[in-house]
Amino acid sequence: MNIYKCDVIDNSRQKISEVQYQEIIKNKKELFCYSTLMDFYYIVKQNINDLYKEIDKRKKRTIFSEKETTDFAEINRHLMNIVNSFYAFVEYCEKNIKSFKKIKTKYYDNNFEYRLLYNLRIFITHNGGVAITTIESVLNQNDGNEIDLYSDIEFLKEGNYNGKFKAELNEIKDSKINIKDIIVAFEEMMCQLLCEIFVVEKETIMEKMKYFIKQIPNYYLKKNQPTISVFVQVDEKIEMDLFGVITKFYGKFGNITIYKNDILNDSFEIKKGYEDIFKMFQELSFIYYGELGVVCKKSL
Repeated sequence: MNIYKCDVIDNSRQKISEVQYQEIIKNKKELFCYSTLMDFYYIVKQNINDLYKEIDKRKKRTIFSEKETTDFAEINRHLMNIVNSFYAFVEYCEKNIKSFKKIKTKYYDNNFEYRLLYNLRIFITHNGGVAITTIESVLNQNDGNEIDLYSDIEFLKEGNYNGKFKAELNEIKDSKINIKDIIVAFEEMMCQLLCEIFVVEKETIMEKMKYFIKQIPNYYLKKNQPTISVFVQVDEKIEMDLFGVITKFYGKFGNITIYKNDILNDSFEIKKGYEDIFKMFQELSFIYYGELGVVCKKSL
């Protein structure tokens, strides 16, 4: 097997060893682990947005009948999507992100919305019930009807949860939980969780970005070229574009982690409480562009 690192701009081809090739593969896999994390986060985020859209569609309605409409099924379908994608996010992090165990404990202990949505999967899957039992419409003349989604507490208490969470539900004195309010809080918590993971894993990510830049000869001198293409070729097959590896990760970080969450808004204001992740974005941008004060454009 012949392995080469090929540079399109220089029209050059350098033979590399199997050891060097495996090192490139290893670093790509480790960087893409964080890229996949953002994919899982994006899925949760989009499922939340889909629920909001479903609620907005019903703002002009005044009657919600389980027999006459599909409102309960549709609303619960979107909640199930959120619950299942969140569970998949947690499972992925537990298997692939070393620091997650400690971070997870912090968020689970401090956020009721984390505990509820994580345990709702158990309720939906093993108890065979829908989590949202009531949809209420309150007249709001300025912006259509205000829609609220509720879960019956006594119904939720039937779930086969662990002892601590079951005890927590038993202590709730209200007859119902406002699920829409839970989702709003959960969305913000998910953003905080993703950003904290990245800040904790920052040094590893920076190290991988720098590694790939070193694999591209004269990287910063080539930044003004229309195309940068340094790829690994195994025999006659192109295996990977080294510049593409860092470009895909950096672009996804900017658009999903920063812009999708309005951490840097259209007025170039930084969201309060997210200074650390924005600083990381600036440092990643400096590694990528080699210039201070330059960041990628919003493309979502």
